[in-house]
Amino acid sequence: MSSQPTSLRTGQSVTETWPASWPMWASSIIFLYLLIVIAVRAPFPTRYDELQHLSAIQDQVLHPTLFIDWARQKLLNRDLQTWSDVPNLINHPGLFYWLMSLIATGGPDDVLRLRLLNIALVSVGIGIAAVAACRVLVSAEQRLVFSAGLTLFPKALVVGSSINNDNLAFLASSILLSGLTSGSAWQLAAALALAGWAKLTALLAMGFVIAFWRFRNVMAGEEKLVSRSHGLIILGGILGAVPTLYNLLTFGHVLYWNAGGLREFGQDVPTAASGISHPCGWCASWRFGRNTR
Repeated sequence: MSSQPTSLRTGQSVTETWPASWPMWASSIIFLYLLIVIAVRAPFPTRYDELQHLSAIQDQVLHPTLFIDWARQKLLNRDLQTWSDVPNLINHPGLFYWLMSLIATGGPDDVLRLRLLNIALVSVGIGIAAVAACRVLVSAEQRLVFSAGLTLFPKALVVGSSINNDNLAFLASSILLSGLTSGSAWQLAAALALAGWAKLTALLAMGFVIAFWRFRNVMAGEEKLVSRSHGLIILGGILGAVPTLYNLLTFGHVLYWNAGGLREFGQDVPTAASGISHPCGWCASWRFGRNTR
């Protein structure tokens, strides 16, 4: 079988030529340039929980662990050097915060340093996604449209240039796309493992995509139901589920919600009733918002 990539839509050979790829790469480079400009110039914090994420990172500098006790987490004061009594509402797995803490020093100078590290995560993700797209998209127009969809998402510039664990989830989704276009089971497994250690909703979303795609392949007779590749993907999902299992065993729920912190910010504690509109509604129906430690 030829190793030359083909278009999944047409079956045509994809000729890797610069004229077909330069619009996509050019738009991606412009996007990354804008991320750097915003990271340097934007005041701290941005509206997407940047203070909360930085507070969790600074706590990791003092107490490094992959399994964070969110019940004791507090927010930094605006000087970014002293702690307030306000509870931190962030409740994501600890991998992102632990990684960020490796270059943090515990002071105001961390903001730009950590923003640039987040941009590095996004840059790697865009590179992986672009290479994956070139496997299946033939023309310059197709690749440019893909790049536009990747970079023109309304919140992409703000989130990508700020301190936010969504950037780790974005990297996981890029690995997922690469795995889907290459057929690599180990990449799909890695995407699931990384997604689960980024945030629960990422694990659920990517798990659904992989399950749907593999089911389609099995029904089309392209893969066996029981195979080594499926076992590898399941293993990746299990590794990604470790933080959720830890929460379940530690707090009795799949996510920890600080009820006192939510009320501090004038928000209601999630209940089963709110699960209808919650992005992870089935978790809400499990009453994971009842933690008050």
